[in-house]
Amino acid sequence: MCQLPLVMDSGTQGKFHVQGICLDDQHQYIYLSFTTSLVKMDLQGNLIGSVHGLTGHLGCIGFNSDNGRVYGSLEYKNDAIGRGILKGLGQEEATNSNRFYIAIFDVDKIDRMDMDAEQDGIMTAVYLPE
Repeated sequence: MCQLPLVMDSGTQGKFHVQGICLDDQHQYIYLSFTTSLVKMDLQGNLIGSVHGLTGHLGCIGFNSDNGRVYGSLEYKNDAIGRGILKGLGQEEATNSNRFYIAIFDVDKIDRMDMDAEQDGIMTAVYLPE
């Protein structure tokens, strides 16, 4: 079992808050989802990188030790929460329809701050039809 510090400062992550946390104890990383981003830290509390570019709600996350990927719930909703997320990102017009995905992050590629989920090839998604 790994020993975590009492405090881990994830830095300023915008207007949103932590939605989920998962741990890769083999490689000694912790991941935090912040509504529209994913943050990677080492277990000493150092920021390794972050992924932005999501306009949906990244919620619960989990680490799969079999393939080294982080999986998360990603929902786009045209409700008060969805519109609040878009407003927090500076997008006043609500264009989200109700859609649900599983986001899959290739966390080995996260090596710097403010990476783009799509442009940097960090994330893929699987659509979950209703």
